[in-house]
Amino acid sequence: MNKLIKKSFKSIIYVSLAQLISFLLGIAKTLILPLVLGMVNFGYWQVYLLYVSYATVLTFGFNDGVYLRYGKYDYEKLPKGTLNSNLLIFFLAQIFITLFLIFVTQFEIDANKRVALLWACLNIPLAGITGFFIYLLQTTNQFKKYSMFIIIDKIILLSVIMFIYVNKIDEFMIIVIGDIIAKIITVLFLSVSFLDLLKQRLVITRRTVKVFLMNIKVGSKLLFANFSGMLILGYGRILVERSQSIEKYSVFALANSSMNLIMIFITAIGLVVYPTFTRIKSSKYAGYYLHLNDLVISLSQILLILYFPLNKIITSLLPNYTGIFEYLPVMFIIIFIQAITQIVINPYYKLLRCEKDMLKANVIGLLSTLLIVSVLYFIFQSILLLIAGTALGMLIRLHYSGNFFNRKMKLGKSPRFIFSLAILVIFCLIAYFFNPTCGFIIYLFISGLRIYLKRSDFRLYAKLLIGK
Repeated sequence: MNKLIKKSFKSIIYVSLAQLISFLLGIAKTLILPLVLGMVNFGYWQVYLLYVSYATVLTFGFNDGVYLRYGKYDYEKLPKGTLNSNLLIFFLAQIFITLFLIFVTQFEIDANKRVALLWACLNIPLAGITGFFIYLLQTTNQFKKYSMFIIIDKIILLSVIMFIYVNKIDEFMIIVIGDIIAKIITVLFLSVSFLDLLKQRLVITRRTVKVFLMNIKVGSKLLFANFSGMLILGYGRILVERSQSIEKYSVFALANSSMNLIMIFITAIGLVVYPTFTRIKSSKYAGYYLHLNDLVISLSQILLILYFPLNKIITSLLPNYTGIFEYLPVMFIIIFIQAITQIVINPYYKLLRCEKDMLKANVIGLLSTLLIVSVLYFIFQSILLLIAGTALGMLIRLHYSGNFFNRKMKLGKSPRFIFSLAILVIFCLIAYFFNPTCGFIIYLFISGLRIYLKRSDFRLYAKLLIGK
C-alpha cells in the first residue's frame, strides 16, 4: 500500500509540474492579457473561453465511458483495435456536430461574439480527440506522459501571449488563433504517441458500434453529472455574458480567471485520486475518505490566504478592474468548495461507481443554483448576489454529497460541514472588513493556529506519503 501511495505522490508531482506551466499561463491570461488587450477585447476572448469550456459536453459521454470502463487496465492490455474503431465513429460524430453548431452561431447579432463562437465550435473535435487520448493516459496511470502533453499546448499559448505583449497587439483573434494552433499541435503529438493504437485495423461492425454505444451509455451519467456541476458555476457566467455589456463581463471574467488560476493545482491533485484509489482494497475506502476529507479541508482553509496578495497584485497592475473586489471574496468561497468537490467528492462517486448518485447530487445543486441565482439576479441585477447564490447552490450540493457518503460507508454524522461554514464566514468577514495587509496577518495567524492544532494529523499524512 505504501508503494502505491508513493507512486501516487510521484504522479501528483508530475501533474503538478505540468500544472506549474498551466499556472504560469494562468498568470499570463489573468494579468498580462487584460493589460494588453483592454477591457473590450479581453471580454471577447473570455466569451470564446466560456463556450470552449463546454466543448467536452458534446462528446456525449464517450470519453467518460472509456475512462470508467478501462480504469483498471494497464496500457498493454487495452483492446486497441476496438478503441481505434470507436475513435473513428466518435470523430465523424464530432465533425457533424461542429458543422451544425457553426450554422447556429450565424444567428448571433454581435459580430465579434459571432466570430468568437465560430472559433469556439472548432474546438469540439479537437477537445474530443484530445480528451480521448488524455483519458487513456490517466486511466493507465501514465501521468508522466500526461504531464508532457499537457505542457505542449501551454508552452505554445504562453509564447503567443508573450508575442502579443512584446508587440503590444490588442486584437483578441490573435490569441484565439494561437489557442487553436496549440491544440492542433497537441493532437498531432498525442497521435504519434498512440501510433500503435491508431495503426490497428479499422473495422466498423455491429460489435464495434455496440461497444461505442456502451461507452456512451456508461459515460453519459458521469458526463451529465459533470455537466450539471459545470452549470452550477457556469450559469452565472452565461447570465452576465448575455445580459451585461462586454466591459462588465470583462471584469466579471477576470474574477473567474483569478479563481481558475488557483484551481489549477486543485484539479491536478483531483486527477490522481481516482486512478490511484481504484488500486486499493475497497475495505479501506472509508478510512481514506475520512483522512482525505480532513486533509483537503485543512489545506483549502490555508489556500484562502492567497486572496490577500492577489488583491494587492490586481490593485497595482490592473486598476481598471478593482471592481472585482466587491465579489472576489465570495469567489474564494467557491474555490474552497471546489477543492473538496474535485479532490474528495467526485473521485469517490466514481470509485464507488455511484454515477447516478453523483448526477442526482449535481442536479440538486444545479436546481438550487438556478432558482436562487435567477430570483436574486433578475430582482436586484447584482453580480455579488449572483455569485453568492452560486456559492449557496454549491454548498447545498456539498452537504448532500457528504451525507450520502456518510450513509454509504456507514461513517455516522460529522461536524465537518458546520466547521467548513465557520471557516468561510470568518474568511469573508476578514476580507471585507480589513485592508489586505491586516487581513493577511490575521488570516495567517488563524491558519497557523489551525496547522498547530492539527499537527498530529499532518504528521500522519506525511508518514503515509513517505511510506513510513
